[in-house]
Amino acid sequence: MTGVQTCALPICFPVTIGQTISLSATAGATTYSWTGPNGFTSNLQNPTIPNATPLDSGTYTLNYTTPNCNGTASTLVVVNTPINPAFTQINPICHNGAVPALSGTSNNVPTAITGTWNPPTISSASPGTFTYTFTPAAQFCANPATMNITILPNETPTFTQINPMCINSAPPVLPNPSTNATPYTGTWTPPTITTASAGTYTYTFTPTAGQCAVATTMDINILNYTYPTFQQMREVLRVIADYCTKSFEGLGTGFNLNYAMHESFVVPYSYISKRLMNTKIFRKDSLGSTRALKRAIGNLVDNSDIARLPQQQTIQNWGFSGEAFIITNASLLDEGKRNRLNRDSL
Repeated sequence: MTGVQTCALPICFPVTIGQTISLSATAGATTYSWTGPNGFTSNLQNPTIPNATPLDSGTYTLNYTTPNCNGTASTLVVVNTPINPAFTQINPICHNGAVPALSGTSNNVPTAITGTWNPPTISSASPGTFTYTFTPAAQFCANPATMNITILPNETPTFTQINPMCINSAPPVLPNPSTNATPYTGTWTPPTITTASAGTYTYTFTPTAGQCAVATTMDINILNYTYPTFQQMREVLRVIADYCTKSFEGLGTGFNLNYAMHESFVVPYSYISKRLMNTKIFRKDSLGSTRALKRAIGNLVDNSDIARLPQQQTIQNWGFSGEAFIITNASLLDEGKRNRLNRDSL
C-alpha cells in the first residue's frame, strides 16, 4: 500500500481563512487508524482537517491492517502562518504632483515578498485618499496588503493685505510665510515693495517646490498726496525749519520751550500744534485740526524728513516727557534754503 500524501512544499494555510489538510492512503486495507498533532484521530482512509491552523502542524501516522499483514506509514505536514508584506508608507502627494513607483518587492526580512499592485501605478489626478492592493506571487505564503495614499489639494497661500501707502513712504517687508493653517514659504516677485510712484502694483508669491500650494498675488496701492495734505505737510516743514533756523530767543514766548532741545534741533509737538492748529488749512480739514495735523506729521515721518523720538530718550536727555521730533533730512537746514518749502520743491 501507499502511505499518506506528502507535499513537495509546506502546506500554507492563512490563519483567518484556513485551508483543508487532505490525508490519503491506498485502498485495500481492512482498517485505517490515523493519529496526529492537536489530538487528531480518524478511522477514515482519506480524512480531511478543515480550517487548518499552525497547531495542526506535525507528523501524521497511519496504522493499517490487511488480511495478510499490518503496517505503519507517516508524513510531515507544515501549516505556515502567512506573512504580511511590509512596505514603506508613501507620504501624501500634491494634486497633479510627481508620483513615485509602487515597489513590487516588500521590505520583509529575510524573505522579501514579490507581487503586483492594483491599480498598478499611483495617480495624483484627483485629491482624496486612495487604496492600492498588493497581491503576493503564488509561490509565497503571504497575505494581500493594502496601502492608503493621500493626494492633497493645492491650497492658495493667504496673507494679511498690506494697506495702501503714501508715495515715497517707507514700505513694509512682504510677508513670508503665509497665514494658512499650514504656513507656506516661497518668494515674491518683485521681492520688495517700492513706493516711488503712485499706482496699483501686483506682487506674485511663488511657493517653494514640494509644498501643496499654488502661486498667488497681492495688489498694493501707492497713493499720491491730495493737494490739501500736500499743503499741510509743507506747513509743518515750514514751522519745523523756522524753529531750527531761528535763535532760541527769536522763537517768541508762550511755547514753554527747552533751550537744550532747540540746540539739538528737537522740536516739541506742542510747538508745532500751537503754531498750526488754528490755521485755516488745518481747521477746515474734514478730519478736524488734530487728526489732520497728525496725518501730515505721520506722512513726513514715513518720508524720513523727520523722526519721532522715543519718550525714554527725551526724558533722559532733556527731561521732556512730551512728543518730540527731530529733522532727519539734512537739506532742510542748509543755508540759503529758507524758501525750499514751497510746493514745487516737495
